[in-house]
Amino acid sequence: MMQIFDECEAKLQVSSEGQEISDSSPVTNLTYTNTQALIILGLPEEERDEFIAENDAGNMSKQQLQQAVSMRNQDLADNDDLQKVCAEQKDKITKLSDERDRAKKEAIENLQAVWAEQGNVL
Repeated sequence: MMQIFDECEAKLQVSSEGQEISDSSPVTNLTYTNTQALIILGLPEEERDEFIAENDAGNMSKQQLQQAVSMRNQDLADNDDLQKVCAEQKDKITKLSDERDRAKKEAIENLQAVWAEQGNVL
């Protein structure tokens, strides 16, 4: 419970009369159960507001919220996997391009050698 307070405290301002004034961020405008708040606090701080807005988190049940976070985490993992595959493919393309360039250079050198030999024969 203290973590929830600490996380949200920075998002609230207190007026001179002692009344809380919301900064109108999605995190502070929603009313959560403790469980929902803890689920949201499991996200990186810089991603919370966007996640809440995109998923209408204030109207989700605990289970729906957990599922949305799980799907987000899976999407991130899939994205990381795709980036790794892309990097591997890029490395393969670079190696194949280098091999092609070496083979091309070798072919030109061989062709020049044949032409030189033909010039000597004639």
